[in-house]
Amino acid sequence: MAASSLNQIRTAVLAESIATELARAAHHHGQQGNAATAEALLTQARHNRIRAIWLRAEAGAEQCLG
Repeated sequence: MAASSLNQIRTAVLAESIATELARAAHHHGQQGNAATAEALLTQARHNRIRAIWLRAEAGAEQCLG
């Protein structure tokens, strides 16, 4: 596996971990009645999950295309 593909996979894993923590924080804020903060955190969590998918796709394409 090329070094850049490996870095993309590692970055994707970090993005997923961050997304999970943001979602947990959003849940906590939602339970506390902070709806605006919860929604902002969920937006960031979604962004990180999408970025992780994108990074994995790029790594896979790089492997397939050489």
